[in-house]
Amino acid sequence: MRKSFYFFFILFLSDRGIGQYEFPEMGLYSTEELKMTECSFDTGAVAIILLDAAISTHDEDYHLITVHRTRIKILNERGFEYANIHIPYYTKDDFENISDIQAMIYNMNGQTPEIRTVNKNQMYKEVVNDRISRIKFTFPSVKVGSIIEYQYTSEMKHYGGLQEWLFQQELPISKSAYLLTLLPNTEFSYMVTKKPEYEMNIIPYQSKGKVYYEMVNIPALKSEPFMNALNDYIQKVEFKLSSYKNTFGGTEKVNQTWKSLAEDLSEDMYLGNAIKKDLPGTNVIKTLITGETTQTGKLKKIYDYVQTNFIWNGINTKFASDGLKKIMDKRVGSSGELNLLLVNLLNIFDVEAYPLIVAERSFGKVDPGFPLLDRFNKTVVYAIADGKTFILDATEKYCPAQLIPYSLLNTYALIIHKNTKELIQINTNQNAFNCNVQISSHLDKSGILTGKAIIANTDYALQYFLQQTRSDEKKFLKEYLIDQNEGIEINKFTSALLTGSDDTLNLGFDFKKEINDNNNFILFNYNLFTGQYKNPFTRDIRFSDINFGYPYSISIHHMLQVPPETKMDIPENKTISTLQDDISVSRKIERNGTQLDIWININQKRSFYPVQKYALIRTFYTDMLKLLNEPILIKLKQ
Repeated sequence: MRKSFYFFFILFLSDRGIGQYEFPEMGLYSTEELKMTECSFDTGAVAIILLDAAISTHDEDYHLITVHRTRIKILNERGFEYANIHIPYYTKDDFENISDIQAMIYNMNGQTPEIRTVNKNQMYKEVVNDRISRIKFTFPSVKVGSIIEYQYTSEMKHYGGLQEWLFQQELPISKSAYLLTLLPNTEFSYMVTKKPEYEMNIIPYQSKGKVYYEMVNIPALKSEPFMNALNDYIQKVEFKLSSYKNTFGGTEKVNQTWKSLAEDLSEDMYLGNAIKKDLPGTNVIKTLITGETTQTGKLKKIYDYVQTNFIWNGINTKFASDGLKKIMDKRVGSSGELNLLLVNLLNIFDVEAYPLIVAERSFGKVDPGFPLLDRFNKTVVYAIADGKTFILDATEKYCPAQLIPYSLLNTYALIIHKNTKELIQINTNQNAFNCNVQISSHLDKSGILTGKAIIANTDYALQYFLQQTRSDEKKFLKEYLIDQNEGIEINKFTSALLTGSDDTLNLGFDFKKEINDNNNFILFNYNLFTGQYKNPFTRDIRFSDINFGYPYSISIHHMLQVPPETKMDIPENKTISTLQDDISVSRKIERNGTQLDIWININQKRSFYPVQKYALIRTFYTDMLKLLNEPILIKLKQ
């Protein structure tokens, strides 16, 4: 279970008398490190981080200067990839600089220890985008038992770049330590996220204005199906400037509440004030919405216009640092720029809209008790039309206006307006993943199954399948239809989007499958095109909550024609459900002469389950798949 603790560290805390933390000497290793062949607290690890540490301080100009040190031991060949090092840094406006890189690798050459350094000419800079670059290099001669080690210095223009310290990564960590020197005349709050069974040492001492954090023996963090962002479960500490002393000796508070954060951002020149502009080139939109008599109609037309005529550059931001007029000219922008443009255009044509800063589920969870701007990764649009609310993201080209983007479901967000008081919670608003499958097929005497299928998708099923089929139809056919239904052939695939009061995406295709028989007996598996083939919940223990994003409803009606005088052993009709009836699956099979009607219905009403419910979910999914895969025994007459 994750626990968050809040602290306010003020510089008049008592001195604990602890000496300053120092890195161990590079190239000097303990006997335990040299002899280690596996990680004792995370068996099966391919490598282990022996040390991950950093010391942050400042110079006379209050630049944030951090020295980082990492030491890794390679435990088996699958760990070789960790010898490829990437050091990212923020280059926009020359905010951050990386210097003093040192790197070395330790190997045993027979009975002789050998240490090689990585030369500067083996390191190179790679530009990721207009904000981020990274230093890359690879350790030479890596093998099982190698110890690789590197150190570098980061210099940022100010403490606005102070980042969270992560005690947990995708590799187990033997020791993680961070020593932070605070700015004079400031108060920082920090939030610790950790599991109760892990200890964290937090040692403040006043005489040097520092605070020291340390954890040891932290297992690797592993991804789990239907989890929120890994970052939500990482053992970590986060920092926030709470207040500072002004010129006259008074204390100035810094965004202690969501209300104050929303007020500040509503006046920010690159966010709230960025949308209070007249924009060129809006006559085409004026013509586009001519004849629309409702606010919703105008909203949909303007939303579609931005989606269709502007290109997302793949970067998520909260601000429009280059100004919206440039975006109108370039037709390319970040998520923040495109969505702030959409807000501005909606307002120009009298549709009420505001910026909404959000944290996608893959980015991490917002803690309602800790007002932090860095917990959000992008800006989208909160609009009101004809008494209904809409959450729009111009970068989601396959998400219709009436659907909340899937990545934002079950998250918190902040409306940027001077009257905002609290976060809002984003839920599904009764929309679900709705999928209706109609199958008509024929099984001949030789065991060849041929047929046609139509899959009608609405709401989130429409969004998902539209994106999959429009992005890469061949990949979709292979991964969703062919690979999931062993031995099947798919032909004459069609995709038709039907718009109206309830938009529907119809996917149609012919299929053929040869079913193996044993002395004219066939075990017929009717679990076709349900999307439910393997249990995603197989581990004995789970550490993260289960977040499906949306509820879902899948219904199948399969009309199977069989040869005359075919004999069958048909499973009984059956329904299973949880005690709360929030998940259920039913199977009904009826025979009428040579036709077999098979109905399957799968319904899940809830989209979120805390980790404490994992055993229940795991058991139900196991039972559901047994039901769906219980075959019909068919005896074909030759």
